[in-house]
Amino acid sequence: MLQAEYHDRSLALRKEGSRSYWGILVSCAFAGIVLTGCASDETSNQSASTSTNAASSGDSTQDSGTDQGPAESLRELTSRFRTEPKLVWDSLPASFQNSLQEQHELFAKRISPDAWEQIVRLLNQFALLFEKHGGQILAAQNDKPLPFLGEMNQAQLDYLQGLLKTLSSPPFESVDGLQQKPLNELWLTLAPQLFDSNAQAVFVGDPSLTPPGEPPTPILLDYFERLSQIDVSLVSRDGDRAVLKLVDPQVPDEPTELEFVRFEGKWVPASWKENWSLWMGRLKLTLDDFANYLNGFALVQTKQLQELEDRLIALNQIEEEAEFKLAWESAVQELEERFPRVSGFSATSNINADAPEEPARKPLSEIDLQSEATIIINRALTKEEQEKVSPLILDLCEYPEVALILFSYKDERETRFRLMPVPNLQSVANGVQFGEVQKIDTEQRKIWIELPETFPAEGDASSEVSQ
Repeated sequence: MLQAEYHDRSLALRKEGSRSYWGILVSCAFAGIVLTGCASDETSNQSASTSTNAASSGDSTQDSGTDQGPAESLRELTSRFRTEPKLVWDSLPASFQNSLQEQHELFAKRISPDAWEQIVRLLNQFALLFEKHGGQILAAQNDKPLPFLGEMNQAQLDYLQGLLKTLSSPPFESVDGLQQKPLNELWLTLAPQLFDSNAQAVFVGDPSLTPPGEPPTPILLDYFERLSQIDVSLVSRDGDRAVLKLVDPQVPDEPTELEFVRFEGKWVPASWKENWSLWMGRLKLTLDDFANYLNGFALVQTKQLQELEDRLIALNQIEEEAEFKLAWESAVQELEERFPRVSGFSATSNINADAPEEPARKPLSEIDLQSEATIIINRALTKEEQEKVSPLILDLCEYPEVALILFSYKDERETRFRLMPVPNLQSVANGVQFGEVQKIDTEQRKIWIELPETFPAEGDASSEVSQ
C-alpha cells in the first residue's frame, strides 16, 4: 500500500539524518490526510462496516448540501497543494492550527540563538557549495558517494541545495525571525521549495551522473506527485461523518476506505480528531529533544563546527576545477577519517557491573557512534552546576574526538544527561571522580551518580577530571 511505502521511505530519510521540524509539520499538516487509516486493518474494517450500513439504509453516495463535501475537499487539496500550499494550512481546523502554532512558539524559545545561527551559517555554506561546484561533486561519486548523503543525482542535489538555501535565508536565518513570524507564514515561505512543482520538468546536468536505478527526481517530489494523483470518491455520508475511498493509480487494486468527520468546519480523518492531543504531546517531546540536541551539539562541538565552516568557505572560494577537485578529495578523506561510517548497531549490552575490568579501547571505526548512556545526577542542578558538570561528564567518553553530551531532563529530584558514543558503559562508570556511582543499569544503559552537597568541593582541583 502507498502508506507502507511512505513509511519505509520515511524511515530511510530518518536514517540519513533528514528528520526535522518541518518534516514533522508536513506530515501533520498534509500526508496523513490522504493516508491516515491505511495503517490498521481495524480502521479499514470499521470503514467498510460503515459503508455497508449506509448503503443498506439508502444513504446518498454523492456530496450533498450547500457546503463543500468531504470528497470535494480532499480532491481540491490533493490536486492543488503543490501550487497552492496555503490549502495545506487552511485544511486544518482552527484548534489544530493553534496547537501547532503553540508548538512552534515553544520550540523557538528553546533554541539557543547562537546554536541556531551557527547551524544556519553551515547550511548556507553547503548551499553555496552545491550551487557552485555541484557538477564536480557529483562527478566525484565515481569513486565514492557523498559523506552522510549517499549517492545522489543532479536533480536530487539541486533540490537539496534549494532547501538549504531557503532554510538559511530570512526569516529562518535567525531565532528572532522564527519567533516573530507565525507558523503559517513560515510554512508559506518554505513550501514552494519543498513542493517545487517545476523540479520534475527540469533536469540539469549530465544524465550519466544519475545512479543506475535511481529516479530522476528526489524521493519527496516523487511522493508529492503521487499524492496529487490519488483518486478520491465518496462511499457514504451521514451528516458530519463520511467514508471516502482513496485509490492510488499505481496500485489501483488496493483501494483504502477512510472515515472522515467534519470538525470545526473542516473535514479531517476521524482518527485525527480522536488522537490530535496525543500527537501534540509526542510532537512536543520530539521538538524538545531536537532543541536539546541542537543546543548541546553546538555548545560542545563549537570548535569542530567552526573548522567545518572555515573549510566550506575555503572550498567556495576556489575557482579552478582542478584545484577544487584536489581540495574536495582531501576534505572528503578527512571527514571520513574523523567520522567513519559504521554499519548496524553494536552497543555493548552484557556489561557486568560487578566486574570493573575494562576491555581495550576499540578503534573508532569498529564502534557504534549512536550508542549512548544516560547519566542521572541525584538532584536538580542549578544552571551554574550544569555548566560545571557537563564537561566532566563529557570527559568520561573514551572517544573525545566525536564525544557529545546533551542535557536531557531535570525535575526537583534529578538531572539527566545523554552521553555518546558509549560502547562500554562500565568504562564510563569507572572514570567518575566528581561524584559517587550509586547504580548501573546495563539494560537501560543508565548510570546514577551522587554528587557531594557542595559541588565542586571547595579547593578541589580534581573537579576537572583527567582521563
